[in-house]
Amino acid sequence: MDYLWGIYSKADQIEADAPVLMEIFYSVDYSEATLQQCRAVLSASWGGSTRGGGSTADEIREQRLNDWYAKQEREDIFMEKFSDYVLNRDRVFNPETNEVYHVDQNFYQYYNTHREEFKQQNLVPLTEEQFRTHVPLDGALHIQPNWSPIVCIRCTTFFLIFILDQEIKGRFRTNDQSQMAE
Repeated sequence: MDYLWGIYSKADQIEADAPVLMEIFYSVDYSEATLQQCRAVLSASWGGSTRGGGSTADEIREQRLNDWYAKQEREDIFMEKFSDYVLNRDRVFNPETNEVYHVDQNFYQYYNTHREEFKQQNLVPLTEEQFRTHVPLDGALHIQPNWSPIVCIRCTTFFLIFILDQEIKGRFRTNDQSQMAE
């Protein structure tokens, strides 16, 4: 079947509309040459033959599905970035261990100018592709400073004091122990 026509109108107006609708119906050229031209236009618009296995419809369906998956991926990445923004955090990637860390916003700006203060020297900002391929770890637990933490026991609340020089570290422990003995 090359074509299918239908004529319709409201039930109470069919007799008034029928002559106009039939005139339109008979005005269409159904010659073989016209049908061949219509088939050529359809074939060109669908990117191939409309017959012969229906592969073009499958290809179009596959392309739409791939577009939908890509859209979902972009939306997932957007939502991950949005949740990081709301929670005031960022993500950095350690290429040496292939791990991603949650960090406070603006951590990377500080880290990038003070890399020598951290044991991990090669942290980089997370790329969009890595947002969905890596589960972030807590950067406060995994990104380690080059300093040694020491607990001040005299204080009622414990504070971490970072000592850069080993000599100062030794003197602090000696002074703290002598003050505790008093």
